[in-house]
This record gives sequence, C-alpha cells and structure tokens, in this order.
Amino acid sequence: MNNRLIKTGLILLFALLSLGLKIYDADDFKDTVRIKMTDAEQAWIKEYKIIRAQAYDGFPPNGFIDKNGNFVGITADFLSLISKRTGISFQYIPVRVDELDKKIKSGELDIIYSYDIAERKKYLNFTQPFSYRSIVIIGQVNSPFISNISSLKNKKVAMTAKMKFYERFKQDYPEIKVYPAENELEALKNVSNGKADFFIGSQTSSVYLIYKHHLDNLKISGINLYENEPYMFAIRKEFPELCSIFNKAIASITKEEHDAVFQKWIPVRFEYKPNWHEVIKWAAVIGSFFIIILGTTLIWNRRLAKEINARKTAEEKIRQILTEQKIILDYAAIGIALLKNRKIVWLNKFMEKIIGYSKEEIIDEKTIIFYPSQKSYEEFGKNAYPLLSKGQVYQTELQIKRKDNSLLWCDMTGIAVNPDNIDDGSIWILQDIEQKKHVEQEIIRAKEAAESASLAKSTFLANMSHEIRTPMNSILGFLELSLEDTALSEIHRKNLRTALNSAKFLLILINNVLDISKLENGRMELEKQGFYLHQMMEETLQVFEMKCREKDLELSCNIHPDLPLYFTGDRSRLRQILINLLENAFKFTEKGKIDIIITPITKNNNLDMIQFSISDTGIGIPPERLAFIFDPFTQADSSTSRRFGGTGLGTTISKQLIKMMGGEIWVESEVGKGSIFHFTIQMKASQPVNSICERVNNQDKKPDFFEKSDLSLPSEDIQGLFKDMLNSFEEFNPAEIEPFLEKLGRHIPQYQLEPITRAVEIFDFEKAKEAAVKLASSLGIQ
Repeated sequence: MNNRLIKTGLILLFALLSLGLKIYDADDFKDTVRIKMTDAEQAWIKEYKIIRAQAYDGFPPNGFIDKNGNFVGITADFLSLISKRTGISFQYIPVRVDELDKKIKSGELDIIYSYDIAERKKYLNFTQPFSYRSIVIIGQVNSPFISNISSLKNKKVAMTAKMKFYERFKQDYPEIKVYPAENELEALKNVSNGKADFFIGSQTSSVYLIYKHHLDNLKISGINLYENEPYMFAIRKEFPELCSIFNKAIASITKEEHDAVFQKWIPVRFEYKPNWHEVIKWAAVIGSFFIIILGTTLIWNRRLAKEINARKTAEEKIRQILTEQKIILDYAAIGIALLKNRKIVWLNKFMEKIIGYSKEEIIDEKTIIFYPSQKSYEEFGKNAYPLLSKGQVYQTELQIKRKDNSLLWCDMTGIAVNPDNIDDGSIWILQDIEQKKHVEQEIIRAKEAAESASLAKSTFLANMSHEIRTPMNSILGFLELSLEDTALSEIHRKNLRTALNSAKFLLILINNVLDISKLENGRMELEKQGFYLHQMMEETLQVFEMKCREKDLELSCNIHPDLPLYFTGDRSRLRQILINLLENAFKFTEKGKIDIIITPITKNNNLDMIQFSISDTGIGIPPERLAFIFDPFTQADSSTSRRFGGTGLGTTISKQLIKMMGGEIWVESEVGKGSIFHFTIQMKASQPVNSICERVNNQDKKPDFFEKSDLSLPSEDIQGLFKDMLNSFEEFNPAEIEPFLEKLGRHIPQYQLEPITRAVEIFDFEKAKEAAVKLASSLGIQ
C-alpha cells in the first residue's frame, strides 16, 4: 500500500515538473478537458445542442468567409475551443451588420459578437471578454512616432465610417482632417501610396492586413489612442444558462491557447516561459507533502494553481507592455542603443540603419569602432560619463564612423540607467544631422563670401569718396567765386547756381557714402566733447533759414526747461542726425510748419536719455513703406525719388548713429497729413570748463548763439589746435588742414569757420590764414 502511494506521488511530481519544461504550441490544445457544469446547465445543453451564431464577413482576422464559404477567424477559433469544452455545436448564419440587431430580436440568432454597447444590454446578456481591441496609428516607415494626438493636426488621417469610434474621433479632434475609406484595407493602401498621412484603426486587423497584403512600407507609429475595448459574446436574455456556460468556458481558456489562436492569424510570436524557481519550489513542496499525507495534495494543488494563474496574468500584462514598447522603439525614427561598459547590448532598427551594422554584427562590440580615432574615443568618455554619473543628460554633435568607414554627423544624447552605478548601462539616442551640417557649412561659406564682398565694396567706396571730395571742394569754391562776379548775365548766373547746387548735392552724397562705409566696417568712432545744447540747436536751425523763406514754412524748436544746458557727447554727429531728418522734412513739406521738440526721458547711471521729435506737415509715408524707411537707398516709393530726389542714405546713417549713441529711432506718419520722426540718445550732463564759456556766462545778458562760441575744450587745447592749423597753411596742403577744421567745428560755430573753409576750398591759403588769425584774436586766443 505504501509503495503504491510513493509510486503515485512520484508520477504526479514528474508530471508537475514536465509542465515547467514544456514550450507550448497550437497543436497542444486539440484535446481539451471539458469544464464542470451544473445539472441545470447540462440539461440545457441536451435540450439545445445547436446554437445559431452570427457569421459576418469583411472583418479579418476577427471573422470573415473564406473561399470555401466557411466562417473563419479569431472569433471562430474561440467558438471552436468553447465547443470542445461544452459539447455545443454552432450553426453559422450569414448576417449583414445592419441586420444584426433585427435578427437577434426576432429570435433568428442566438448569439452575436459585440463590443460593450449599452443599448444591446436591454435584450442581450454579455459574457466576459474573450479578446480586446487596441486602437493604433499606422504610418509609413519614415514617419515620426506620434506620442501626442495633437501632432496629427492638419494631417490627412484615413479611417472607415464602420469603426465604432469614428464619430467620437471626429467630435474629439475636429482639427484633424479625416480621409474616409470604404474599408480598412483601402485605408491602409491610401497611407501606403501617400494619399493619406496616417491610418487609425484596430491593431489586430491592421497588422493582419499589412502582413497579408505585403504593405512593407507601413509601421505602427502610435498606440493606445483610446482605452482597450473588450470584445464579448452577446447571448439572448432567454438563455441565461448559455451565458453562464460561456463564461466558464472562456475562463478555462489558458494563456497558451489564447496565444496559439493569435499566432495563427497575426504574425506575432508569443512564448510562455514559466518561472523555473517557482515551479520547482512548489513541485518539491507538493511532492514532499504528498509523500507525508496524500490528502493534502489537492489543497496544495489548488493553491498552486491560483498562484500560477495570477502570475500568468501578471506576466501577460508585462509581456503586452514590453511588446508594445518594443514595437515603439524598433520603429522609432531615431537611433536608440543601450550600452554597458561602452559595449552595445541592444539597439533598434533605425540605429542599425545609421551605423550600417546589423544587430548580430554589433552586439557586445566596443563602441571605439564608431570613432575616427583613439583620441576622440577617449575624449568623449572623459566628457560624457562624469556627467552621466551625476544624473545629468549629455548632449553633443560629433562625427561617427560607419561600417563602410564613411563619417556621419550625428546629434547624440545620453543618460545613465542608474547614475549611482554607471555599470548598469546608459541609453543613447542618435539623430542623423549630416544634411544640417552641410547646410550650415554652405551658410558659413556664403556669409564669409558676402562679408568679403561687402568689405571690398566699403573699402572701394571709402577710397573713392576721399579721392573725389577734395577736388569737389575746389569746384564748389570756384563756383561760389564765379557767382560773385557782377558782370555775369542772368542766364550764366542761373547755370552756375544750378551747377553749384548739383555739386553741393554730390558732396553730400559722397560724405554719406563715406559714413556708410565707416559704419559698415565698424570704423566710426564717437567723440566725447562738451557742448551747449541751445547753441547747437540754433546753429542747426540757421542752416535752414533760407529754405524757410523760400518755401514760406514755419520752423520752431521747443527745448524742455528741465533739460541741462551743457552735455558731453558727439556734437557733430548729433547735428548730422538733426540735419538729415530736417532735410527730409523740408524736402517733403510744401506748406505748413516743421516743429522740433526736445524732452528728457530717464536718467540712468549718470546718463540722460533725451528724446527728439521732428514733425512736419508734408506728404506723409504710406503704411506699407514704414517698415523699409530706414533701409539704405529707400524712399516712400519710386515716384517720390523721381519727384524730390535723394538717395535714401540719410535715415540709414541716422539710425546707425543713434544706435551707437544708445538710443533708437521710429516714425509715425499719415499720408497727406505729415510725419513725426522720434529718436532717443544717451548723453551725460556736464558743465563748461574753459575761460571763454565763463566769460560768456558772466556777461549781463544771455549769449547770442550766433555770435558767441561754445568751446568745451580748455583754452590751451583750442590754442594748440589753432597753432597747428596755422603751421599747416605753410605747406599749402588742404588734406592736412581739413582735420583741424573738423575738430574745431565741434566747438566753434560753423559760420565762424566758414571764411577759413571757403578759402581752403579754392586753395587761397593766404586768405585762409588771415581768417584763422582774425578768428583766434576774436576768441581771445594768443
């Protein structure tokens, strides 16, 4: 008796161990043990041996009619498993989808296959799910992975109206363009041939159709758009016993049987690998206890079965998640690799494409093979891994060496799996940026060529401007002397005046070109000299006195009383800005007035921000031209240029000078009503420091800005300038005299220097020297 018990126990133990060693196949489930049923359920089966089931077509692989007229597919295979467990036979009734509810209500059908539809629960009992539907996004292999549905905005998305979630999708995402198709195959082909960007539908049917119809350029580009939807059997409410029988049968279907059905219809491999440690442990426990007492074997078997089922369920969930993640990683449009100790232990398909190696060739290889040199390999390690060990992300751009020894520019980003132990590995993402690098190099070459050409142009213009300006000054001088001849006829005088005006315009143009050249080459420097703001403004306005009389225009200047009297800054450049803007105001104003308003804005770091506003009642600027008004050689339109003349350089030079002075310029204008040019500059308030200004301030009345000079240099510096200039007259060289006149012009009104300037322009150096001595004497300079 004892020997028989021992033998029986050993046989059971061997059988349990065999379960742990078996790798399941679909053929293992041909002979299935029947489920346990109640007497009522067995009686019901005897009464209703044949159940009329729905046979639908056109939904592969879930269900369709094959070429022999048989109902086949995943659903049919599950019904077959249920039939083997229960002894129930099924008669398949072909039914169209639109007739389904009518047929089941009339009693022509006993069972259908359905998702969870609330309306059907009124007349049908639903079993527990036997399958689930996942909604995925399908795109071409070169399409990006869709992690957020908002990425599909303005994309064509193929769908079929037969899908349950079709209307819901259109309501949830109205901004996405839906490209309707008759069926899923047509929708997938539309994506394959480029008529649509993506397809949204069932993962099961999509993978089946892609595999069957060889749509090799398609991939899964996104998963789990909506929650997984359970697929169930729905049975007439008149047959509650049948619903109970089905639930027991579905619950008895093992994971291996479930996987075998899906392996048959979908090209995905499922393998069940039990936990050896757990199986052996429990087998040993059960075997030991069986020898001790046979009665406890059933208790332990039941407990073990429950734990195995729970573990199978957990493992299946993990397997499903891992399968989804593997699909995502394998078909991502970026290279991904896992490294340990700088060896490749895993990589995705796109990484294989980037490096040119297959997975079999590269696994366990050192990454040094991807570097152009040993030095670059070592430097990368020194730079990257200290950051990874701190939990930081390392990102760089570098060239890698591919299998064919070609170099490829890549953007590489890495992060440690476990910063506390770098030996656990690191994950690296590579993106091909070869094209980007080529474009960047082309841009750099084009920029260098453009800068070289611009420098050559600016140098040429500067040299030519210097060469032309000296003889042009002579021409101006001779023309002015000729106009003083009283014997000239009116026609000759008119012709000479026209020539004089043209020469003056040409000189202004030359000076502007020279300034543009200096600004472009960065050679323009600002002077920092003290000056009297009121006097500078009167001198500037005096230039336009004749134009006011000629055009009968009003010209006014309003200086805010809170502004200081004296400032330190570049007086001549500020005057140049004002003259440029006033020239434009007079040029485009036929009647009315021109106003200048000067106001303080802010004070920061001992610098005053001052705003100048020049308004006119001229022709105005069209709104569409305002954005270009400060561009070189630009006017409001071509007709303006033909009518009023000008080069459009004045506003450009002014904008650059204002920027150098720490300010900005902008314009407000209305066609037919006039324009207002505003600009701000930074200047430092100061006090006069020379004896001349002190003498002027001590007079009984305020100085007449047209009679008194505003010297901001110490008198000995002014005296030194005059002496150096007088010495240069001995050499009769106007090129040497002009710099002295330019420096003195920053501190002495131009009208006082005008006799000297005119004499130099006509090469009358004796007269120029006499005028200089006379001016020095009037200013008290010895």
